[in-house]
Amino acid sequence: MRDQPTVRPDRRKKPDSADATPTQVAGSAPAGDSSPKTMPADAGAGWAPFDRSSLRFGAQPPAAPPKEACADETVVMELAESARIPLAWLAVVDGPGSKRGKVVTLTAETVVGRTQGDLLLAGDHGISSQHLRIRLELQEGGAAGTPAFVAYDQATTNGTYIGSREHYREESARIFRRPLADGDYLLLGETTLVFKQIEE
Repeated sequence: MRDQPTVRPDRRKKPDSADATPTQVAGSAPAGDSSPKTMPADAGAGWAPFDRSSLRFGAQPPAAPPKEACADETVVMELAESARIPLAWLAVVDGPGSKRGKVVTLTAETVVGRTQGDLLLAGDHGISSQHLRIRLELQEGGAAGTPAFVAYDQATTNGTYIGSREHYREESARIFRRPLADGDYLLLGETTLVFKQIEE
């Protein structure tokens, strides 16, 4: 007797009716639906149209409005570069800082010190490396607009003393800031200077 052929079941899964339907992504048109869709009229409400002209190469951003000065801003008055500097100088009168008669002509800003500055007083160890700064500034008050030399002590240990020949060594003559007048004597450390200015 001949063997009958064995029929094996087909193990391949046949698609169900649910599996036969293509998957649809949320918000997309159903498969097979090729009809054009339009956006609702109110979908873009509140949005400005995109301006492609801003994407041009080398396009410049809009200019910022000019900055207005605030009422509470501090304005520093500087002397014009072309302003004429009065003729004035400092001369060494006495002391170990330098030899008697050494002179420096004052500029718009002059520094006096032991190791740094326009006038060096290296022999006096009571003088700081940068001891005194003299600036040409505009005067305030009645003589407004007239330039004057103003001395500033640079927070030194031994201080700066300025006054008349009779009183410049007194403690009351110690200064932080002081406008200079022709004939003033200055004491830095143990060195005495005199300020002279020609009135023009």
